[in-house]
Amino acid sequence: MLKKHGVTTAAVLAAILTVTLLLPGCFYQQRIRHLQSDVCLIKENTGKNEVYSLFGPPAHSVRTESGEETWVYYDVKKSFLRKLPLVGTVLGYEKYHVVTVAFLADSVRTCEYRFLSKDEFLQKLGTYGMDLINE
Repeated sequence: MLKKHGVTTAAVLAAILTVTLLLPGCFYQQRIRHLQSDVCLIKENTGKNEVYSLFGPPAHSVRTESGEETWVYYDVKKSFLRKLPLVGTVLGYEKYHVVTVAFLADSVRTCEYRFLSKDEFLQKLGTYGMDLINE
């Protein structure tokens, strides 16, 4: 019947394969963040709710005695070699995109973006930085 309409079996198989490979992308639900560009949307005096709606829940939150609250967001970018099983821990690199937002009351006081190595990340965030990496 396919031959009658000028469609070959190979063409049908190619169409099925294409749909099978592309269709899962329509159902991808994970939120994609671009911290380095999204941080530009945050200005001084932006409210906590607006920051939360842009970035979601922070990876870590710290409140000081003076009433200042700091939210930390980060994304880890690994090179192809770093993702390899067995040898990945010694090859390639791991970099961290880190946004630190400090609030005074309910509005942004400061907002910083940093691109750090793993060692710099651990040094900047101190002991809780290690907890974030091991999650």
